[in-house]
Amino acid sequence: MNPTKKIGLLGGAFDPVHDGHLAMARAARKAAGLDRVVFVPAAVSPYKPGEPAAGAADRLAMLRLALSGRPEWAVSEIELDRGGVSYTIDTLRALEERADPGTEFSLIIGMDNYLCLSGWKEIGEVIRKARFIVASRPGYDPGRLSGDDRYWAARVREGKRLLTVELAVPVSSSEIRRMVREGGDPRPFLPEAVADYIEEHRLYQEQENGKP
Repeated sequence: MNPTKKIGLLGGAFDPVHDGHLAMARAARKAAGLDRVVFVPAAVSPYKPGEPAAGAADRLAMLRLALSGRPEWAVSEIELDRGGVSYTIDTLRALEERADPGTEFSLIIGMDNYLCLSGWKEIGEVIRKARFIVASRPGYDPGRLSGDDRYWAARVREGKRLLTVELAVPVSSSEIRRMVREGGDPRPFLPEAVADYIEEHRLYQEQENGKP
């Protein structure tokens, strides 16, 4: 019998990928004993209105640069190829069809996403198909959950499908884009190759959706 293969899925816009994303991947892999972490860039996030600031080709290129030389990390283009709004349940079903029998999937997410499970498409089926590795995030308290969010979080815990990791993500992608627009230096929060790519391709220098 083949041993169970443990795959972690880290989704997001990665607009751009930054050191916080990589720290989440490392922490999740260590805590859960994952064989591989697969980064899944979204075509369009269901939680963020509008298109990503950078195009799919640029976001994918930056991811590949950030993950270069790390065989325990990989990139899947499954959501970019599918197009439209990227729902987790659709991705899980598609990956299951391609995976070896017995593969175990875990979703690597931030606490902010864990606290709004009721908004996920077919969340009951998502919980059945995957475990959750949740990174703590300052300002997000699971003790304040109520209503449907509390119900679904309880279903995850009761099914012993939850693992939390303590991790302070130092920056967000939106903050990095703001730094670039305002002439700041985002390099302390980015892999060097990604910072060079942003500079070379002059990404994020224009205003977003009319915001200053």
